[in-house]
Amino acid sequence: MKRSFLVLLWLLLGSGIVVAADLSIIAEGKSEYQIVYPDDVGNQHLNLYNRQAAELLSQALLCSTAVALPVRQEKDLTAGQPALYIGACRALTVAGLGKSSYQRWEHNIVVKGKDVFLFGDDWRGEVYPDSSRHNYCVLGSYKSTLTFLEKFAGALFMGGASLADSVPKRSSISIPEDYRYERIPQIQYCISRGKDINYDLANNFLPSPWYGSYGGHSHNRAIPPDKYFATNPEYFALLKGKRVGNPNYPQYCFSHPQVREMIYQEVLTHLDQGYEIVQLAQSDGFRACECPECAALYGVESFGEKI
Repeated sequence: MKRSFLVLLWLLLGSGIVVAADLSIIAEGKSEYQIVYPDDVGNQHLNLYNRQAAELLSQALLCSTAVALPVRQEKDLTAGQPALYIGACRALTVAGLGKSSYQRWEHNIVVKGKDVFLFGDDWRGEVYPDSSRHNYCVLGSYKSTLTFLEKFAGALFMGGASLADSVPKRSSISIPEDYRYERIPQIQYCISRGKDINYDLANNFLPSPWYGSYGGHSHNRAIPPDKYFATNPEYFALLKGKRVGNPNYPQYCFSHPQVREMIYQEVLTHLDQGYEIVQLAQSDGFRACECPECAALYGVESFGEKI
């Protein structure tokens, strides 16, 4: 065994392969690093999340190693001191790493010299501009921060768990000095019940502010029964010989041209609000209209095909 190890070592050295050293972020109870986030990226909500990501990184490393890294805006950084940079800092551009555009939810971790850059696709959706909820943002830099903690601090973000319970105790934190990580999620729409931002993003429940969702059902939003049933019962499904306008689970007569037009106009309303994709989905508890016109609609039998 010893002879095999020596032969392997000789082959590695003889072939000129150099194994990259690790960059020490925290060791022996101390660190020379600072955590830096951008001064202003042009959107108050993105500014908020950049600062929140920086504070999260500092707090998580403190829970893990008992070492507190200072958090600073880029204008207040300590010159000559290495940094963990989060988001679109000026230093990212100076390092030649910034991009003019990113793939959706792209997130990156790159080591350049002694600095570590955590950055990615960051933008705020057009809808509900006053809301600070993360559901309306794409936060690639925040995702990069969580990924760094997962890969190099052993973090595991579980729903409801405190930050102290999410990171194991460690005596040191390091990263390979030539480390480069880039990920573009293959599944770009994956929602959850919205535990919290750390749980959602770490577990790839990535917000989709380009997608206008009704939560599963859209037809009843286009034709609410309390508004239309009394005056236009013909819009609603014929069930056992009667037009029915169930207030909770309304069903519709899809062969009626006005029904189709109103559903279509509701989709256009959402697209006009700035969404790229809009959900189109039948009402909950679907029951097919039993009128002859609906039975003959589009020349197919399945209502899954009709709707």
